[in-house]
Amino acid sequence: MKIVKLCRLFGYSKQAYYKRLNSTTAKDFSEVKSLVIAIRCKLPRCGGRKLYHMISNELKVRGVKMGRDKLFSYLRSENLLVPKRRIIIRQQTLNTG
Repeated sequence: MKIVKLCRLFGYSKQAYYKRLNSTTAKDFSEVKSLVIAIRCKLPRCGGRKLYHMISNELKVRGVKMGRDKLFSYLRSENLLVPKRRIIIRQQTLNTG
């Protein structure tokens, strides 16, 4: 059976079929997680943008196509984002009189 007939049967376009076929798989993301954890051992408060800058060349070598926004989404789903520090502002009292 041809791909066109199968796509029509399930209500997908041929373009959507091939896009899904060429998309990245979960095994690629496990490599990203190992890279992120290795860097976080050395730099525990390293943020997402700096992480992307540090691992982008390694991702290209391994053939993983992942942009900055996709990396942020993945880090968020795996709870690997660095929490923001809470800034406490203390109000000064001025005793003038």
